[in-house]
Amino acid sequence: MKILKPIYVDMRQYLISLLEITDTNRVIKAYNNNQPIPQNAIIMAFRSSGHLDQFSNTVWDDKLVVFNSVKGVMQLDFYGEDSYDLAQQVATCWNTPITTEILKECVPLNQPQVRDLTFVNEAGQYELRFMLDLDLQYNTKYEKTVNIVTDVSQFELESINAI
Repeated sequence: MKILKPIYVDMRQYLISLLEITDTNRVIKAYNNNQPIPQNAIIMAFRSSGHLDQFSNTVWDDKLVVFNSVKGVMQLDFYGEDSYDLAQQVATCWNTPITTEILKECVPLNQPQVRDLTFVNEAGQYELRFMLDLDLQYNTKYEKTVNIVTDVSQFELESINAI
């Protein structure tokens, strides 16, 4: 999950900045086992990814470098009394210069729709929950050290073919 760590950090900073959140502990990554959800939480969960284009590669010195653009889907769940307002603010600002100015590791792709997922909790009380699926693009880069032959004489080629 090293690839996703900068995406989570970037999205968290984006949400804190855009929504002017003072209690930064309420914006968390999903699946923190054995940890209760903070009051009025915003939970981020990376759900899926797929390639947007063909990979490209280049050789630098003794390294083969492979690049690819990836479309990812980040699910945001908003809880609490202001959950709809916050979700709507993110949905409205997602594909605008406001967002592209704040985000550094990814780029917005879609115009998300706010979905109402209000549920009855274990105490039998309605709990507000609104969700957004945000499509985003990020770029991957992998490096592999390779041995590259840059000069081969005719004699060496004949020796290789003789084997």
